[in-house]
Amino acid sequence: MTISQYLFRNLLSPRSQQPDARRQEFIFNIIVTALLAAALCAAAVVTVNVFSQSIDHFGGTFITTWVFTLGLGGLLLLSRFGRARVAIILFMILLAVIAVQLIMQWGFMLPTGLLLAAMIVVIAGVLLGARSGLWFAVGTAGFLLVASYLQQRGIVDTDTRWLSDEFHVGDAIGYVLVLLIIGVVSWLSNREIDRSLQRARASEKALAAERDSLEVKVTARTRELEETQLVRLMELQRFATFGRLSANLLHEIANPLTAVSLDLELMDPAQSALVRQARANLKHLERYVQAARQQLRGSNEATDFSVNTEVRQLLRLMEPRAAHQQVKIDYRPTAPYRIFGDPVKFSQLVANLLANAIDAYTGTNANHKTIGLTIMRAADTLVLNVHDDGIGLSTDMQRRIFEPFYTTKHSNGRSLGIGLAMVQQFVEQDFGGSIAVTSSKADGTNFQVTLKLQRRAKH
Repeated sequence: MTISQYLFRNLLSPRSQQPDARRQEFIFNIIVTALLAAALCAAAVVTVNVFSQSIDHFGGTFITTWVFTLGLGGLLLLSRFGRARVAIILFMILLAVIAVQLIMQWGFMLPTGLLLAAMIVVIAGVLLGARSGLWFAVGTAGFLLVASYLQQRGIVDTDTRWLSDEFHVGDAIGYVLVLLIIGVVSWLSNREIDRSLQRARASEKALAAERDSLEVKVTARTRELEETQLVRLMELQRFATFGRLSANLLHEIANPLTAVSLDLELMDPAQSALVRQARANLKHLERYVQAARQQLRGSNEATDFSVNTEVRQLLRLMEPRAAHQQVKIDYRPTAPYRIFGDPVKFSQLVANLLANAIDAYTGTNANHKTIGLTIMRAADTLVLNVHDDGIGLSTDMQRRIFEPFYTTKHSNGRSLGIGLAMVQQFVEQDFGGSIAVTSSKADGTNFQVTLKLQRRAKH
């Protein structure tokens, strides 16, 4: 550390935290340090004169100079110990006492006294604030008016012999010192103000840049939202179109389906097992058609049904599709669980999960294509798992797989991308449950459905 850095840290560096207080403390420390250096020089000169010439001639000056020097040193110490505001006020009082003493003793026309009064006003404005500077200016003006009146009336005795004395260079030096102090104080204050303005301009420029960047981001985000809204509107339009087509399709297949079912009913009771199976499948299809009609009308039929019964009927319908893909569905009947809800929607959600598991083996060369279907109870919920060892799903697919119209089966041209979205809706809204998917190439894909074991309210 250099000597200048050491002196700056121990004599001038402000200790205050607030920006305005730091600026005032820094300027005060510079003023007091400069005056203290000058006072020490003057005290040294007076001391030499006292001991080399006559103490009677320099005794008063000796005491005054050293008192002033020690007072400045005390003010600087007070500032360094964190009492800068108190030190500034005491400093202003000290300057005011000196100015009053000079003007009252030598007259209100004394140039040094007037310059000192001006310096007090300037320093007060810089160190104590603009309002304090204004009050000091008003007080100084009032004091000079009162002093001039008292001295002109002879009420106060003043020594005006200096008016007839010859001009000395020492007088000019005193004036110059006072003017230099005023100039230094003004320069320090203006420098700090300029720095504050530069920081303010830099902050304003940075704020403007941030505002422009924010506007760009807002514009881009607004565009993204508009595009997202457009996509959602298109999806809603596709839903509406799909609903109209579904309604027409149900209307077209309902009558032939009913006719075929009646024809089978009129056949010989001693019918074959295939005919009986066909009749059971037709009844199941009729339930699907009826449920679809109710769903399009916004109504459904909830009842207390057997989970095993619905799953067994569904597996009979899924068996031909699974056999075509050479896939085996491994399901072992469990306890006679019963659940309250729409049995058709339950069959639909299980059917969609099984259909996706069957399609997961498309294009694979696995020797054993098996789908595991398990149902178990956990507390007041029913947990259903559908597992396959097919091609698996990527992370992006797992994140988007329940989105409407999102599909991974573009090649077959049959998938609309609404199966799993419908499954999620049934699970969450109709059965108050949840659905989750985990998948990897090594372990395959597993869909876990958790359904609440709801019961019909008693009346």
